[in-house]
Amino acid sequence: MESQNVKNEKARLVSLDLLKLLAIYLVLWGHCIQQFLTSPAVDNCVYSTIYSFHMSLFMVLSGYFSGSSLSVDFHEFVRKRGLRLLLPVLSWSVLVFVMYTLCDALFPVLSLGKGDLSANLRASFECFWFLKSLFVCYALAWFGKRLNLAVCYWVLLTIAVSQLFPLWNVKIMYPCFLVGMLLSESSHYVRKYGNGIMVVSGCLYLFLMLFWSGDFLRPADLFGALRNGDVQSVFYQLYVRLYRIATGLSGSVALFVLFDKLFVSGERGAVAGLARWGRYTLEVYMLQTVVLEILMARFLCFDSLPVALFGFLLAPILSLAVLAVLFCIIRVIYRSRFLSLVLFANGR
Repeated sequence: MESQNVKNEKARLVSLDLLKLLAIYLVLWGHCIQQFLTSPAVDNCVYSTIYSFHMSLFMVLSGYFSGSSLSVDFHEFVRKRGLRLLLPVLSWSVLVFVMYTLCDALFPVLSLGKGDLSANLRASFECFWFLKSLFVCYALAWFGKRLNLAVCYWVLLTIAVSQLFPLWNVKIMYPCFLVGMLLSESSHYVRKYGNGIMVVSGCLYLFLMLFWSGDFLRPADLFGALRNGDVQSVFYQLYVRLYRIATGLSGSVALFVLFDKLFVSGERGAVAGLARWGRYTLEVYMLQTVVLEILMARFLCFDSLPVALFGFLLAPILSLAVLAVLFCIIRVIYRSRFLSLVLFANGR
């Protein structure tokens, strides 16, 4: 029985690594549409569909693997999660700032920088929002678990706090993080009732997508509406927030269970090789910000192509090519213990 449990856990890790690989590929696909077309990305059906669930999926997966980090003391939590998440943010933000500033000074014709030091600094530290959001989600759950309250009460309390947090989309991401924790703690039931969970969540996602709009992804100012006493806007923004959470969660849970079912026996060969690359999603995320969102976006524009042709055909091919290049860069960086520690907080 014990060996069977170990085998099942290894199979599950393969399935989730493959799911992470799919998720980071969707990030690149969405960013290609966002960066290489001048038309608003939220009006693009491919981009809007990807963004209906893919960041929620990342947060569900993060919550699933959060158990060990949430059971340690404060010092170990800061070392384990703070170092792993915030050191790369700091390192890459400084790197982006230096790149912006040098380009302004030495190659102004490239227009890579923002024009002055304060703008460069602000733009640099606005990058990498997901890792900042993930750290806040970890912190909320860590503190919540240490309150002398029943699980349902600390969960509700921390959700309420997350809805007041104004930055990094925490209000959408934290409920997804909690669902990932729930999936981990209820893995036996997920396996037992997986087919039903997958069908219900998948059908719910498809139903919600019938009424999905790219406008749901536009920035909203709930506190501004409250200050202005705009009741209609307040209720609409709350509706959009709940709709986004429900859509992202239903799509994420359906994919989670689907991959768990597809790769339940574990895989070898090419599939296992692909799964190994799914462990480098943080590294890909950091690198693609510089390579795709800053450098490539400055020089590539595909407005001359039909939007559908670019979104459905060229963007996914280009995303695959970028992903392959980023994996090569990651391998080079990991040859240096110093660089891997500073850039990825991983000194292996």
